Amino acid sequence: MKSSNPNDIFVTGFNTPQWNTTLSFGNPQIARNTGFNITWRWQDAFYWQSPLVNGTLPAFSTLDAQVNYRFQKQHTVIKLGGTDLLNHRYLQYAGGPTLSAIYYVAITVDGLLE
Repeated sequence: MKSSNPNDIFVTGFNTPQWNTTLSFGNPQIARNTGFNITWRWQDAFYWQSPLVNGTLPAFSTLDAQVNYRFQKQHTVIKLGGTDLLNHRYLQYAGGPTLSAIYYVAITVDGLLE
């Protein structure tokens, strides 16, 4: 007789690496109205389990960076940055898409509704 409890059929793993680390270095005002941040992330290889697919995900690292400039009178900050600047494709879960570099420009206006 089959059980109707899905836990009797498949017990998924934690799907997390044993080791990961993040190192970040930055300064919100390295020069007048200008700041930056640099982040390096590393994740160890680990075994992924799910009802869809099982498999070992390789270790990966990424380098992210951002530069920002504040326009004081306009109460505005412009940010220019990117994630995975070295454009190394990696997986976050088995059966998923590969991820790679994303670049962005952001504009933030403070106190718009004051």
